[in-house]
Amino acid sequence: PSHLIEHVYLGCQSQAESLRMLRKYNITHVLNCAGYKGPRPEPHASPYGDIGIEYLEFQADDYEDYDITQHFAEAFQYLDQAKRQRGNVLVHCALGINRSAATCLAYIMQHQRKTLFEATRLIKRKRKVALTNRGFQVQLVKFAKSIGLLDK
Repeated sequence: PSHLIEHVYLGCQSQAESLRMLRKYNITHVLNCAGYKGPRPEPHASPYGDIGIEYLEFQADDYEDYDITQHFAEAFQYLDQAKRQRGNVLVHCALGINRSAATCLAYIMQHQRKTLFEATRLIKRKRKVALTNRGFQVQLVKFAKSIGLLDK
């Protein structure tokens, strides 16, 4: 996974499924931006059972007309909670390219007060193949403008 800021890592589904990788990076929380597809005893139950990793998911779709911003408030609250608990969060979707990257970028803007350009540059430096969904790009521009971070 790509280490973006102090407690936030951006990755993909296969990394979220690797207990070895989660332990290597001291991941204490997982935010799944694509919804869990595997078997589990009840809907929204953590795929991590009782191994000490907290889990939150939302079911976002990776297509241009999907409103990714509807998930930002819940995701930001979860990321802040992990930070308060001195944990590390793996934010992922299927490939770690669009849904999770857009969520991380918005979080970095809002909580580190980085402009859209600065936050995008940070993510692209760490994960070159990120943020290819044009619809999400437009939504992130609008989000940045709404919080006064479109430009300095």
